Amino acid sequence: MEILSNNYWLNVLGWLASICAVSYFIRRVTKDFDEDLAPEFRLKITRQLKRVKVGDADWLFSFDSIFTEIFGTKHLSWRCFSRSMAVSGLLFAFLIVATGALAVDVTQIGDLVGQGPFLGALLWILLLVAVGMTFNGILDYLSLWGTRLVIRLPLPPLVKVAVNVTFTTIVVRVIFAFFLGLIVYSGLSYAFQYGADEPNGAILQVFLLYGLQFMEFPPQFGSLAFVIFATSFSTSIWLALHLMSGVLIRWLPGAVSMLNADQAPVRAIGIVSIGVIWLLGILFGFIVLLYYWASAG
Repeated sequence: MEILSNNYWLNVLGWLASICAVSYFIRRVTKDFDEDLAPEFRLKITRQLKRVKVGDADWLFSFDSIFTEIFGTKHLSWRCFSRSMAVSGLLFAFLIVATGALAVDVTQIGDLVGQGPFLGALLWILLLVAVGMTFNGILDYLSLWGTRLVIRLPLPPLVKVAVNVTFTTIVVRVIFAFFLGLIVYSGLSYAFQYGADEPNGAILQVFLLYGLQFMEFPPQFGSLAFVIFATSFSTSIWLALHLMSGVLIRWLPGAVSMLNADQAPVRAIGIVSIGVIWLLGILFGFIVLLYYWASAG
């Protein structure tokens, strides 16, 4: 049963840790969010969840206002940029660990600094966060800008979700083409500058292998390109998740009273979102494990 080797178990634990981290983030954001809302705005969301007709109600359950509360009214602001970068770095790090896109021996990292594997793993996570913010943050920031524009359009909710995904796909596709050209150009430039001996040939091969990852769209699961692809759609997923959670509260019998949506509607949406994330996360993880099982066989 090589499929159940340490690497696979580490990927499973990384995937579960990612779900826990996202759940914790949603819980932290939504737990006390309602206390900062104006009473009339909180009442508006509650009415939408309870299917009470109001003139400005919509199926996105005031997502635009919640989005603005978190990232601010201006996209070109430190508040929006810093929070987008932080989310981008954290998502990049957790997806790298969860998918095994860049597997390293954390014990060796710990040995380099004269410490144990625990500190080595912590340093590796911090390095991934920094790399994600540096090389992936701008792409996610552009995706966030697309979401900000789309939610303001006078379109039906499902159309907004579709437009946002389409916009992000176009942006990611263009960036992927840029990455591909940059990686191949850098590899060839290195080969011409330093020659084609065996060590340099191996470095060139690494450049080309990583470049090939960006030729596939969508990229293969477990690749570095897949991690960049997935984090870029984080705001689109958030938008769809918010819509799905609101609809579930709206239609499940007794959900409004059980989740205390009268007093804390945003927290209720957050709780349902966490439940949906765990359901889909475990299902997706199980499918990936089956895929690995089939591939190993």
